[in-house]
Amino acid sequence: METRGKILDSLLPVLAKTEYVSIDEERIKAVAKEFTTIEVPLWDNNFQLLGTPEETAYYYFFLDSINFCFWAPKGVNRWEYEVEGKWISGYYAYSRAIKDAFLRDKRFFDANYLSSISEINFRNIFAAGKNELLLMPERHAIIRENFSILKEQFNGSVLHLLEEARGDADMLVDLLLKHFSSFRDTIDWHGSTLYFLKRAQIFPSDLSFSGIDSLKLSHLDHLAAFADYKLPQVLESLGILKYSDELNADIQNETIIPAGSQKEIELRTSTIVAIDRIREVLVRLGRNIATNELDWILWVKAKQTKFKKPHHKTLTTFY
Repeated sequence: METRGKILDSLLPVLAKTEYVSIDEERIKAVAKEFTTIEVPLWDNNFQLLGTPEETAYYYFFLDSINFCFWAPKGVNRWEYEVEGKWISGYYAYSRAIKDAFLRDKRFFDANYLSSISEINFRNIFAAGKNELLLMPERHAIIRENFSILKEQFNGSVLHLLEEARGDADMLVDLLLKHFSSFRDTIDWHGSTLYFLKRAQIFPSDLSFSGIDSLKLSHLDHLAAFADYKLPQVLESLGILKYSDELNADIQNETIIPAGSQKEIELRTSTIVAIDRIREVLVRLGRNIATNELDWILWVKAKQTKFKKPHHKTLTTFY
């Protein structure tokens, strides 16, 4: 079964009775019309590593293993990293710090080293920054676990993992879910399993966007949206997502919304479904676009937008 179908089929029951989030179908149509000519943004390899196929695959496997939580709680300063004399925060600060660590120390391309990397050596990746990323102990544990599995089951090679996936995005997602527990972005909900799979999907997408032909996977059009905290923020600003007064107050007040709560489930479900519906309208309007491309357009738009209120905050290793 294609990944998109697995995700959407699991999530549709959530929309049957929502309490906190609704989707405005008319705004979906209007926004899709506005997006018919928007180009897919270029990938910025200044902030991300571009090396040999093996080096690049290693980098993105490391990056997407711990690609989550770049915000800070209310009243706390976010972690920042200096790039070319400018202090930046968020995903690009994180991806550049990891890139710099890989370029400084070739041991980062070795699963043997990463499977037992010490906490101090791991923390040194981000030590040149100001403040601290959230969930640092969890990040360290995930890296050790994922590269231990890579060493034991895939000959320590990310390229071997890709070979086992036969260069297919669906198969790669399935392999990540089967072998790597930290990629199992699912929730038990009323006796069924909800699939979100943000990081498991973004890994094949990132590999393909890197620009290296041998890392581009087939069936990228089988991916769904990568539900995080920036996408619902931009969808709500576009009028596509509507929030209840209670949820709106939580977001405005920067209240931590628990992972797996009904509010968080509705936020992520509505994000994935709304983006899929935008894509469907775009296809009907004559623009053949994959969901990961539309996701990237929306994410870049979110990065470029000054929002009137914050995004929702959930402490989780999944996004």
